[in-house]
Amino acid sequence: MELLPDVETTEEKLGRLAAPLSEQGLVVSTQVLEGRPSEQIAAYVRIIGADLVIVGSHSKRGVLDVGLGSTAAALLREVEATVLMVRPTAEEQERAQDLMIPRYPVVFPYG
Repeated sequence: MELLPDVETTEEKLGRLAAPLSEQGLVVSTQVLEGRPSEQIAAYVRIIGADLVIVGSHSKRGVLDVGLGSTAAALLREVEATVLMVRPTAEEQERAQDLMIPRYPVVFPYG
């Protein structure tokens, strides 16, 4: 899955982000799934039989985030495994900006 032409693919980006963990001796595997994140992650957790899911939170606090819910909150409802949510420090949040999906303009159907 190519993010932009002549730019690293999603798989390459995941590999780059996982490399420091692997270098520390952790066993890391990555998986790219398409679809609604909470549904895809929940299904994958069931397939692999995980008993712990660690989910990062980017701590967005926008109106749309509250109205639509979050992946982490949905996972709490959808998986039997323990879900551990990790909130990044301010420095980590700033460094992770390249992972964020840009917000697209939304037109509300009122006034």
